[in-house]
Amino acid sequence: MKACRDQLLAQPERMREILAEYDAAQNAKAKIEIDNNRRNEALARLPSAEQELVMFGRMVWPRLDNLQGEYDYDQIRAAIWTFRDLDNWNRQIETDNRVGSRAIRIRLTCKWLNEYLMRHDPRRENPMRRILGLIQWLSKLMELAPEAECKWPPYPSAEAEW
Repeated sequence: MKACRDQLLAQPERMREILAEYDAAQNAKAKIEIDNNRRNEALARLPSAEQELVMFGRMVWPRLDNLQGEYDYDQIRAAIWTFRDLDNWNRQIETDNRVGSRAIRIRLTCKWLNEYLMRHDPRRENPMRRILGLIQWLSKLMELAPEAECKWPPYPSAEAEW
């Protein structure tokens, strides 16, 4: 109540709302601090051959959670490179260059590959299934925050040497 003293004195009828807003702000600050600590710890453990990857404001490597299932560094890089190529090619379409339209075209580009894997990989063992799922996820992240920060992995200097 001390932190909100001036507001409470000015608007005593809003006491519950003011205190709830203060609690929400404090919880948000604590969550940001916890997330930053987790991020810093994950980055400190990162092997020297790997780098932080951020897509549309979301750190995708190193992983901080399992919300997108299990994937490794090579899978997320392959997904990002494929996504980036597809998005660049989609930007060349002059009729509809909106972010949502590009994201939908990316998902549709991968549709039949995913359908094939679902049909011929019933035990879900093919690692390509994970890459296709990551491409779908990246397209959704782009839709949510198209202007947010991206830290792309560099393309390999020569094909098949990554």
